[in-house]
Amino acid sequence: MSLAVCLLFDRRGESALRRLWAALEAQGIRSLASHTHGRHHPHISYAVLLDWDLEAVRDRLGRLPDGGPFELRFHGVVAFPRGRACLVPAVTSEVMQRQEAVSEAVVGTGATLHRHYRRGDWVPHCSLSPRATGALLP
Repeated sequence: MSLAVCLLFDRRGESALRRLWAALEAQGIRSLASHTHGRHHPHISYAVLLDWDLEAVRDRLGRLPDGGPFELRFHGVVAFPRGRACLVPAVTSEVMQRQEAVSEAVVGTGATLHRHYRRGDWVPHCSLSPRATGALLP
């Protein structure tokens, strides 16, 4: 099991992404709506931790400034090599700095950060289908 620090969407964004999940499910493509426990929320992960001290992580993240809401636009779809179809957003340097601050903060607690969330390795994405290959993108 892992722990993620995520960016969540406002009601409008969450609703739009849930409609997209439903459309995929209607086509027989499993989405995050039915993946594992079925309680996923549309999100973009800033950090995924493999090992952590929850209280230390909460404390350190609680010290980060709240950058406030921002607009996010998706500009493409990608399939990661091991089979995960995702929307890819255009992000500003401010969003990249937020992700780096989160990843540095959690590493500062002694947590083990998944390699794809380290500085310079993060690919911002919003998962649609956790087991989809590139052949399913159309």
